[in-house]
Amino acid sequence: MESEIGYSSQGELLKAAYDAFGILPRKETGGSSFSEKEKKTMQKRLDRLTKEEGELSENYGQLVSSLSYWLTDILPWPALIQAIGDVLSDFQECYTDLLRRDGSYLSKRQTNQYFISTRAVPLLVLGLHRSRLRCSAEVFWMQMPEDRYWFLPDMDEQKGMSLPLSKVMRWAYAKCGVSQTQFHFPGKSPNVENYQLQNNLDNAANWLHNKTLPSLPALLKNFKESFEALADSGRPVPPETQVSLYAALLFSRFSSYVFRELASVYGENYVAGLFAQFRKLDRYMSYETGEFYKEILPALERAPNAEAEHATWQKGVADYWEFFLDKICAVQDELEYAFDREKGEFSPQVIDALKRKFGLFPVEYALHPMQVPRDFEASEKFFALLAQGFELKRRGGLQLEQIDQYEADLKKEAVYAQLDWFADWLRAIFYYRQEDYKAAMPYYRSAFTKAKYRAGGNQYKLVNEYVEVAAKNGKWMWFKQGIAWAQYLSIQIRWLRDEEPTDEALQFVYDMFRRARYAH
Repeated sequence: MESEIGYSSQGELLKAAYDAFGILPRKETGGSSFSEKEKKTMQKRLDRLTKEEGELSENYGQLVSSLSYWLTDILPWPALIQAIGDVLSDFQECYTDLLRRDGSYLSKRQTNQYFISTRAVPLLVLGLHRSRLRCSAEVFWMQMPEDRYWFLPDMDEQKGMSLPLSKVMRWAYAKCGVSQTQFHFPGKSPNVENYQLQNNLDNAANWLHNKTLPSLPALLKNFKESFEALADSGRPVPPETQVSLYAALLFSRFSSYVFRELASVYGENYVAGLFAQFRKLDRYMSYETGEFYKEILPALERAPNAEAEHATWQKGVADYWEFFLDKICAVQDELEYAFDREKGEFSPQVIDALKRKFGLFPVEYALHPMQVPRDFEASEKFFALLAQGFELKRRGGLQLEQIDQYEADLKKEAVYAQLDWFADWLRAIFYYRQEDYKAAMPYYRSAFTKAKYRAGGNQYKLVNEYVEVAAKNGKWMWFKQGIAWAQYLSIQIRWLRDEEPTDEALQFVYDMFRRARYAH
């Protein structure tokens, strides 16, 4: 990831989500509601999706459905599962939109950091507040730690980063009114032996001190057995408290994994900066939703019964959210006129006026993607050579010597790793114009593979040409992979357009491409 250029693939991102939830441990840890065979099947599907083998969209959809199914099985609380799905869907949609529009000249490590710094934090704040509003009617009784940011790590200069799972475990013990020892091993004494409970206590001690991070099945199994042991000892934990603890454990396990990974890749100082950014935006958003509560609470008091109260809440949330998103869109439109091109910055006076008109959060949310840190800016040479590549492509008499020189220029200016796909594309076009489709095929294949997660909107024609030449060479699987990628990025393919990619439709497009010839 350190040197590879471009965005992470959707398979890599989905695998990261599975790892963060920890529902597919590498070895059987007990407490899992699915068999080893099912886990191995899912792991194989994840590997295939990461390698982009088989049906891209179908595999992705199956894995997302399986994730939702397993989370529902682990925590049968539809409103919360829906909230998790909504937030993850927002991230996936935003990431795909960025991949579709903007190319990347950065390494995967930097590209991911760019997404996190400019998109992820504002999106997370927005998604959490939306989910809180949408779920309030269903989960108003849910018990959570008093610390507003219990799902974020604690940062200490001397002790380092303390993960959210540790905070939730300590809260669980306090909530149940027992020590850690008596929670996991009620009645523990030198005269009492219980291997299972002792093992649970030992594991919990490791998790509490950030030594290891358990899989989700192992974590929930430990607490389930502890609840049962407490009940047997005459100190039962109420069912609603148990469910709330399970939910907090799930979220904190996910959060702990994510922030541990971020700290290992980017450092704890970077993570601390994300927290500061999150808290600031959360304050702004809390003010926005606070205004909503002022309006909705009197209407709830006037509701004649619980059913009417629920309906009033749901309609109020839907109307408010539509109004709020309209505000963000209005800010985004007006920001286009707030950029001072001579100074290369947004006019402070215009920004202040927008904040007074629309509020702090809508303006900050719209500004974040536009304020790209200098560390992520490309060199002028990159854009110059990208433009030179398109100029060569437009030339009717493109020669191999010109492509060789272009490739040499890419290497001379140290941007070959970012634009090597364009050199391959030019060679493919050269051979296509010679009607040597066999010679063109490996260059199209290489250009397509490299450009997928780098070229952004510049790959529209490349993808069309790739599926055409794959058909001309009788490469049915490569042809289908190109179609699947086009569907994923909403790239229209000649002869298919907006039609469903049925076997019959694909065969028709395949046959047309085998016969047709175009001016590339």
